Amino acid sequence: MLGRALDGWPGERWLDIRRIGVLTPIVKARIAKCTRKGSTPSSPTTSTAIRTRAVSRSPEFAIAEECFQYRECGKAAPFIDAGKPVLEVEYKVDRADFCPKTLALGFAR
Repeated sequence: MLGRALDGWPGERWLDIRRIGVLTPIVKARIAKCTRKGSTPSSPTTSTAIRTRAVSRSPEFAIAEECFQYRECGKAAPFIDAGKPVLEVEYKVDRADFCPKTLALGFAR
């Protein structure tokens, strides 16, 4: 399930999604946990934030976590420009404050 180390982020790794049957129940449990804690995801998943431009060549999609709260949504541009879906989740920002902005930036619905 864990992929290669995430360059520049000690202790963080990419998520290997090739075994989707194993991954699906884990992601569903994570979403349920986030929902119980008050998360407001704008897409049906949650995981790590986008980190570098170099990754736009290999992953099939990206997940931006709290990019509005930390003002780093611009880091999603390489994925969007490459035609890859970018999903976004916020924990402390109200959905009404970030959902329209994600669409304007080209994030996935």
